[in-house]
Amino acid sequence: MRRLRAVVRALAAQKPEVVFWSHPNQGAHYTLNAAIHRAKGEFVAILNSDDAYHPERLADCLQVFRDDPGVAVVTTALNVVDEQGDPIHNRWHERGKAFYREIGDLSLALVNGNLLMTTSNICARRSLFHEIGCFSALRYAHDLEFFLGVLARGKRIHFIDKPLVDYRRHASNTIREEVPNAPSRGWRGR
Repeated sequence: MRRLRAVVRALAAQKPEVVFWSHPNQGAHYTLNAAIHRAKGEFVAILNSDDAYHPERLADCLQVFRDDPGVAVVTTALNVVDEQGDPIHNRWHERGKAFYREIGDLSLALVNGNLLMTTSNICARRSLFHEIGCFSALRYAHDLEFFLGVLARGKRIHFIDKPLVDYRRHASNTIREEVPNAPSRGWRGR
Protein backbone atom coordinates (compact mmCIF):
# COMPACT_ATOMS: atom_id res chain seq x y z
CA MET A 1 0.00 0.00 0.00
CA ARG A 2 2.86 2.40 0.75
CA ARG A 3 4.26 1.85 -2.73
CA LEU A 4 0.86 2.54 -4.27
CA ARG A 5 0.53 5.76 -2.27
CA ALA A 6 3.97 6.89 -3.44
CA VAL A 7 3.09 6.21 -7.09
CA VAL A 8 -0.22 8.10 -6.85
CA ARG A 9 1.39 11.00 -4.98
CA ALA A 10 4.04 11.29 -7.72
CA LEU A 11 1.37 11.17 -10.42
CA ALA A 12 -0.71 13.80 -8.62
CA ALA A 13 2.33 16.08 -8.41
CA GLN A 14 2.67 15.93 -12.22
CA LYS A 15 -1.00 16.05 -13.19
CA PRO A 16 -3.35 18.57 -11.58
CA GLU A 17 -6.42 16.51 -12.54
CA VAL A 18 -5.21 13.68 -10.26
CA VAL A 19 -6.04 14.26 -6.61
CA PHE A 20 -4.33 12.26 -3.88
CA TRP A 21 -6.09 12.09 -0.55
CA SER A 22 -5.69 9.72 2.36
CA HIS A 23 -7.34 9.30 5.76
CA PRO A 24 -7.46 6.83 8.65
CA ASN A 25 -9.58 3.73 7.98
CA GLN A 26 -13.21 4.46 8.85
CA GLY A 27 -14.76 1.73 6.73
CA ALA A 28 -15.24 1.21 3.02
CA HIS A 29 -18.55 3.10 2.94
CA TYR A 30 -16.93 6.21 4.45
CA THR A 31 -14.04 6.17 1.98
CA LEU A 32 -16.30 5.63 -1.04
CA ASN A 33 -18.73 8.36 0.04
CA ALA A 34 -15.95 10.85 0.80
CA ALA A 35 -14.36 10.20 -2.61
CA ILE A 36 -17.70 10.63 -4.38
CA HIS A 37 -18.28 13.94 -2.58
CA ARG A 38 -14.83 15.12 -3.72
CA ALA A 39 -15.47 14.10 -7.35
CA LYS A 40 -15.95 16.90 -9.84
CA GLY A 41 -16.47 15.06 -13.14
CA GLU A 42 -19.66 13.83 -14.73
CA PHE A 43 -18.89 10.18 -13.98
CA VAL A 44 -17.60 8.17 -11.01
CA ALA A 45 -15.65 4.94 -11.53
CA ILE A 46 -14.61 3.02 -8.42
CA LEU A 47 -11.45 0.91 -8.37
CA ASN A 48 -10.46 -0.84 -5.15
CA SER A 49 -6.73 -1.10 -4.48
CA ASP A 50 -6.60 -4.87 -4.94
CA ASP A 51 -8.57 -5.00 -8.22
CA ALA A 52 -7.60 -3.96 -11.76
CA TYR A 53 -9.31 -2.52 -14.83
CA HIS A 54 -8.58 -3.73 -18.33
CA PRO A 55 -7.25 -0.87 -20.48
CA GLU A 56 -10.47 -0.41 -22.49
CA ARG A 57 -12.92 -0.55 -19.54
CA LEU A 58 -13.43 3.18 -19.01
CA ALA A 59 -13.72 3.92 -22.73
CA ASP A 60 -16.30 1.15 -23.16
CA CYS A 61 -18.32 2.38 -20.17
CA LEU A 62 -18.23 6.00 -21.36
CA GLN A 63 -19.39 4.93 -24.82
CA VAL A 64 -22.50 3.35 -23.27
CA PHE A 65 -23.25 6.59 -21.40
CA ARG A 66 -22.81 8.59 -24.63
CA ASP A 67 -25.02 6.22 -26.63
CA ASP A 68 -27.81 6.03 -24.04
CA PRO A 69 -28.39 9.02 -21.72
CA GLY A 70 -30.96 6.96 -19.77
CA VAL A 71 -28.32 4.61 -18.36
CA ALA A 72 -27.38 5.46 -14.77
CA VAL A 73 -24.73 2.77 -14.13
CA VAL A 74 -22.50 0.67 -16.37
CA THR A 75 -21.01 -2.60 -15.16
CA THR A 76 -19.07 -5.34 -16.91
CA ALA A 77 -18.36 -9.01 -16.61
CA LEU A 78 -15.25 -9.72 -14.58
CA ASN A 79 -12.49 -12.23 -14.02
CA VAL A 80 -11.90 -13.62 -10.55
CA VAL A 81 -8.13 -13.75 -10.03
CA ASP A 82 -5.75 -14.82 -7.29
CA GLU A 83 -3.11 -12.71 -5.53
CA GLN A 84 -0.77 -13.00 -8.54
CA GLY A 85 -3.50 -12.03 -11.02
CA ASP A 86 -3.99 -15.56 -12.36
CA PRO A 87 -7.59 -16.55 -13.16
CA ILE A 88 -9.28 -18.79 -10.60
CA HIS A 89 -12.51 -20.71 -10.87
CA ASN A 90 -15.22 -19.40 -8.58
CA ARG A 91 -18.22 -21.71 -8.71
CA TRP A 92 -20.55 -19.18 -7.07
CA HIS A 93 -19.66 -16.49 -9.62
CA GLU A 94 -19.94 -18.93 -12.54
CA ARG A 95 -23.44 -19.95 -11.41
CA GLY A 96 -24.45 -16.29 -11.17
CA LYS A 97 -23.23 -15.58 -14.71
CA ALA A 98 -24.96 -18.68 -16.07
CA PHE A 99 -28.24 -17.70 -14.40
CA TYR A 100 -28.05 -14.18 -15.86
CA ARG A 101 -27.27 -15.47 -19.35
CA GLU A 102 -30.19 -17.90 -19.13
CA ILE A 103 -32.83 -15.38 -17.99
CA GLY A 104 -31.38 -12.11 -19.34
CA ASP A 105 -32.77 -10.06 -16.44
CA LEU A 106 -30.06 -8.32 -14.41
CA SER A 107 -32.35 -7.38 -11.51
CA LEU A 108 -33.50 -10.98 -11.01
CA ALA A 109 -29.93 -12.24 -11.45
CA LEU A 110 -28.72 -9.87 -8.71
CA VAL A 111 -31.38 -11.09 -6.30
CA ASN A 112 -30.33 -14.66 -7.11
CA GLY A 113 -26.62 -13.91 -6.56
CA ASN A 114 -24.33 -10.92 -6.96
CA LEU A 115 -22.62 -11.70 -10.25
CA LEU A 116 -21.21 -8.11 -10.32
CA MET A 117 -19.31 -8.90 -7.09
CA THR A 118 -17.48 -5.67 -6.23
CA THR A 119 -17.70 -1.89 -5.96
CA SER A 120 -14.85 -1.90 -8.52
CA ASN A 121 -17.59 -2.79 -11.01
CA ILE A 122 -19.39 0.53 -10.55
CA CYS A 123 -19.15 3.22 -13.21
CA ALA A 124 -21.98 5.69 -12.63
CA ARG A 125 -23.19 9.16 -13.41
CA ARG A 126 -22.12 11.33 -10.47
CA SER A 127 -25.60 12.88 -10.41
CA LEU A 128 -27.02 9.47 -9.47
CA PHE A 129 -25.39 9.66 -6.03
CA HIS A 130 -27.05 13.04 -5.44
CA GLU A 131 -30.41 11.54 -6.43
CA ILE A 132 -30.36 8.26 -4.52
CA GLY A 133 -27.64 8.76 -1.93
CA CYS A 134 -24.31 7.09 -1.41
CA PHE A 135 -23.18 3.89 0.28
CA SER A 136 -24.72 2.61 3.52
CA ALA A 137 -22.60 1.81 6.57
CA LEU A 138 -22.47 -1.91 5.88
CA ARG A 139 -19.54 -4.23 6.57
CA TYR A 140 -20.23 -6.32 3.45
CA ALA A 141 -22.06 -6.10 0.12
CA HIS A 142 -21.89 -2.33 -0.50
CA ASP A 143 -22.00 -3.12 -4.20
CA LEU A 144 -25.09 -5.33 -4.05
CA GLU A 145 -26.97 -2.87 -1.83
CA PHE A 146 -26.06 -0.09 -4.29
CA PHE A 147 -27.10 -2.04 -7.41
CA LEU A 148 -30.42 -3.12 -5.89
CA GLY A 149 -31.07 0.44 -4.68
CA VAL A 150 -30.46 1.79 -8.18
CA LEU A 151 -32.92 -0.70 -9.67
CA ALA A 152 -35.51 -0.16 -6.91
CA ARG A 153 -35.55 3.55 -7.77
CA GLY A 154 -36.29 2.80 -11.43
CA LYS A 155 -32.80 3.66 -12.69
CA ARG A 156 -31.13 1.62 -15.41
CA ILE A 157 -27.98 -0.47 -15.16
CA HIS A 158 -26.26 -1.52 -18.39
CA PHE A 159 -24.21 -4.73 -18.27
CA ILE A 160 -21.36 -5.21 -20.77
CA ASP A 161 -20.91 -8.98 -20.98
CA LYS A 162 -17.17 -8.74 -21.50
CA PRO A 163 -14.70 -9.18 -18.59
CA LEU A 164 -13.12 -5.76 -18.06
CA VAL A 165 -12.40 -5.98 -14.30
CA ASP A 166 -10.06 -8.34 -12.48
CA TYR A 167 -11.54 -8.99 -9.04
CA ARG A 168 -8.73 -10.17 -6.80
CA ARG A 169 -9.50 -12.86 -4.19
CA HIS A 170 -6.98 -13.17 -1.38
CA ALA A 171 -6.80 -14.11 2.28
CA SER A 172 -7.44 -10.54 3.49
CA ASN A 173 -10.60 -9.80 1.44
CA THR A 174 -13.18 -8.42 3.86
CA ILE A 175 -15.78 -10.85 2.59
CA ARG A 176 -13.51 -13.76 3.58
CA GLU A 177 -13.43 -12.80 7.25
CA GLU A 178 -14.58 -15.41 9.71
CA VAL A 179 -18.02 -14.37 10.78
CA PRO A 180 -18.97 -15.60 14.25
CA ASN A 181 -21.58 -18.35 14.18
CA ALA A 182 -25.13 -17.26 14.89
CA PRO A 183 -26.53 -18.46 18.22
CA SER A 184 -27.93 -21.96 17.91
CA ARG A 185 -31.21 -20.82 19.49
CA GLY A 186 -32.13 -18.82 16.40
CA TRP A 187 -32.31 -15.25 15.28
CA ARG A 188 -34.35 -13.82 18.17
CA GLY A 189 -32.65 -15.95 20.80
CA ARG A 190 -35.54 -18.40 21.13
